[in-house]
Amino acid sequence: MTLTRASAQEFSESFGMIGAGWYRQIAWAKQQGIPDALDLSTREWVERYVGGWARLAIEDRREAVKELTTSEDDGGMGMSQREAADVLGVSAGTVANDAAALNVEQPDPLAEYEPEPMPLNVEQPDASGDADILVTYMSGLTDMPRSAKPRDLAASLNVPNRRAFAKRLLRVSRYLAAVAQEIEEES
Repeated sequence: MTLTRASAQEFSESFGMIGAGWYRQIAWAKQQGIPDALDLSTREWVERYVGGWARLAIEDRREAVKELTTSEDDGGMGMSQREAADVLGVSAGTVANDAAALNVEQPDPLAEYEPEPMPLNVEQPDASGDADILVTYMSGLTDMPRSAKPRDLAASLNVPNRRAFAKRLLRVSRYLAAVAQEIEEES
């Protein structure tokens, strides 16, 4: 059988369609929790089971960022920029730059947070001593430069149970957000 130009073109176009959807498959695997079920990060899973990432042209990557980070209500996948970076195999900064180039707005994570009223004279968020524990473990962060990224700060923390620590940190940050809101309303 002789390969015709039309057959070669059909093969090439169908192969391109397979390649164009690779990041959607990774995003879907992430949303389904497949890497987590294998105790792997998304990046580890891609490297082990997919063989790495295909490289996208800048404009194609930007469109992928838009699709991944646009809310589900608007037809996207509703991922954070960090999640999109994991899916695409690029840095969070690259995704942020791509989103900025496309004027893709990221939702404010505290926009829907409505703190319960709390008295301002409370010394700790709750009786378990969350604030004291956080101060103890985070005291080593004072040497970090102001330009340090959250990933750098998280990596520098030496805590025995990182997941429990993260939950406590979120609880305290919500409390501090409530305090900041009270201060703003007083002004």
